[in-house]
Amino acid sequence: MAKKKQQSLPKEVDVLIVGGGLAGLSCAVGLCGQGLRVAVLEKASILGGRASSWKESHSGDDIHLGPHILLSAYPNMLSFLKKLGTDQDIMWLGKRFMHLVDGQESYEISISNLPPPLHFLPSMLSDPLLSKRDLLIHARVTWLVMQLGEEEFLGLDELNAAAFLRGMGVSSLMLERFWSFVCMSILNVPLELCSAAALLRFYKKLAGNNSTVIGLPTKGLGDLFAPQAKDMIEKDGGHVFLKTGVKSFLGRGRKVEGVELENGEEIRSKYVISTLPPHHLRHLSRKSWLEREPFSELVHFEPCPYISPYLWFDRKLTDLKFWARVHSANDLNCDFYDLSNIYPKGTLNNSLLTSNIIYCHRAKELSDEDIVAETLEEIADFLPEVRNAALVHSVVNRIDMAIHCPFPGTEQKRPDYDAGLEGFFLAGDWIKTGLPACMESAVQSGFMVAQEVLQRQGRRVDLVEESSDIQGFARLVDKVAQQVPGRRLPRWLRPIAGRR
Repeated sequence: MAKKKQQSLPKEVDVLIVGGGLAGLSCAVGLCGQGLRVAVLEKASILGGRASSWKESHSGDDIHLGPHILLSAYPNMLSFLKKLGTDQDIMWLGKRFMHLVDGQESYEISISNLPPPLHFLPSMLSDPLLSKRDLLIHARVTWLVMQLGEEEFLGLDELNAAAFLRGMGVSSLMLERFWSFVCMSILNVPLELCSAAALLRFYKKLAGNNSTVIGLPTKGLGDLFAPQAKDMIEKDGGHVFLKTGVKSFLGRGRKVEGVELENGEEIRSKYVISTLPPHHLRHLSRKSWLEREPFSELVHFEPCPYISPYLWFDRKLTDLKFWARVHSANDLNCDFYDLSNIYPKGTLNNSLLTSNIIYCHRAKELSDEDIVAETLEEIADFLPEVRNAALVHSVVNRIDMAIHCPFPGTEQKRPDYDAGLEGFFLAGDWIKTGLPACMESAVQSGFMVAQEVLQRQGRRVDLVEESSDIQGFARLVDKVAQQVPGRRLPRWLRPIAGRR
């Protein structure tokens, strides 16, 4: 079979997208069918960015850069997959939301039929270590959070999440068994280093909706969207180029007119869309840009590193698809997945375990062998039978930047998609979407920019899906609170929230 000839780089297009991850590909797909010449430039040899996947060379199995979960309450990722015809390639876990383990002890966090925010209450009551006082204070925190709007959240941005929760009277045990895990697994940083705004905004979405369930991709994550998006873009007359890095942006003053590639070639474009993460964008930005917002704020976005081990065994170890450890500062891993229970039956006969080592500064200096050994010990805490199993093969993926660290103060600094330059837009999970840095945020940002480009071309196309509204009793509390401004925060918080 003849090898497909590489497309020649165009000299000029209508829309030039830098980056072939979720933000870039969703933006390009959103522009399909609109008569625009679109080109996507990706520096790596595969598409998908931080959600990429490939066939592992030794085993031939599909693996991701790192395991990810999807949430049913995040509609833009699902809309994107539906456009591509892969929305059925997700295993939804239903009401069994989380299997939480502490040593060999474990319990299910399930979603009950109680109205939000009461739907997790039965699971919390089943935790023998939590006291009535813990639950009452948790109810107080939830009551407060349900009343907060975006302005109040941002007012708490300078406060770290641990300080906020302790100020509300939350015990160390509750911090350990609930809040630390939520913070590390969703926002990827320790509670003491996380913006209270970032954590509480997400918690409002989680606690305000009892229809949110977790989904797991039943194939390589990138295989859910990357090849299908490429095909759609190219069938529409667009271009997707791999191994094509950008050296600089072209233009005069505050007008961007294209890019210069690392190979010295230039591509001109009416619109240039950067999906680069903050530290890469800062490196490519002109000195004059860095003197003004939002570019002057890029220095405040610190990359969060990430390590993901993959471990192949000679036998089946568990029927669980996904479980997580109660957070401890000394732990290496946060959550675990057995892909043999997630991929279609017959794909994997023996356990293939993968995990997330999040905010992995402690592990950065560890060798791959040390990471594998420590991961095995943490698995054995819950599954002692792993000590009798043979480790057949292992791979350790290291990612310098999984997301930006949502440190205190960063939520206020997340930029709009309009960067204040003519013909230039920002997309990516780190821009202002009202969401944590996640796949949904990336896709939403791509759709937002595509909408804006089309609007400037005189076309109105609705691409962005609104996230699920809070429901039940939580919705009533929120609605009432919005009618009573200035009465939502406890007295001790008002001076803090006022500093913006």
